[in-house]
This record gives sequence, structure tokens and C-alpha cells, in this order.
Amino acid sequence: MESTTSPARPTGVVIVAIVFLLGALLNIVTSTEVLGIMGAGGARNPGDLDIPVGVLMLVSAVLLIIGAYGLWVLAPWGWMLGVVVMAAGLVLNVLQYVNDNTLLVPMLVSALIPVAILWYLFQPHVRAAFGRT
Repeated sequence: MESTTSPARPTGVVIVAIVFLLGALLNIVTSTEVLGIMGAGGARNPGDLDIPVGVLMLVSAVLLIIGAYGLWVLAPWGWMLGVVVMAAGLVLNVLQYVNDNTLLVPMLVSALIPVAILWYLFQPHVRAAFGRT
């Protein structure tokens, strides 16, 4: 008799799903401020890239929510979406550093979360939980 139980969800996957949801919430709040939809919109000096950046942040929030669901249910596409979103986050982090000429240390610190999540998602037991060998 075959077992039809689903594989156990690793605790770290739950944590990553929660981090994705928190990131989505932060992106939503920040994008509304960048787009001038809420609160301090009048207190900022709008830049040429405010609308594209705000829209990208909203798209990122939606992808993070979808990714959190995919991770929660251990869907193979959820693993792939998590990898893509975290890799894109790293690229955006570097682009922000180049664009803003910010300090290197804060950029490296903010890159730690995507790097840690990518490292975790590529662990053999996590890949196996998503049906990837």
C-alpha cells in the first residue's frame, strides 16, 4: 500500500514564507509612500523614477505573496519563484548601491537576507521537500 502523505514541511521553509510575507508588507507600505498614495507623499521630493520604482515594488509584493503560498504548500514552482525573487533582490540591491552611491557595508548587510534564503533553498533536504533532486 502506497503512502499518500505529503512530505514534511521543513521549519525553515515556514520561516522563509513568513519573511516573504513581511517583505511583501514592507514593499506595499514603501511603494505607497514612493507613489505618494499615503501620508508623506507631499513631504518628499519626487524623482523621475518614483512611478516605475513604486510599481515594481507593488509587483514584487505580489510575487512575494505568491511565493510565500508556493513555499507553504511545497509547490515545486514555489521553490523556483523563491529562487528567482531572491536572485532579483540581490541584483536590485547591487543596482541600488551603484545608483545611490551608498556605503558598501549597508549594501552588504541588506544583501545577507537574500543570500541566506538562497543558500537555504539550495540545501538538499529543502530541495527534496519541493520534489527537486
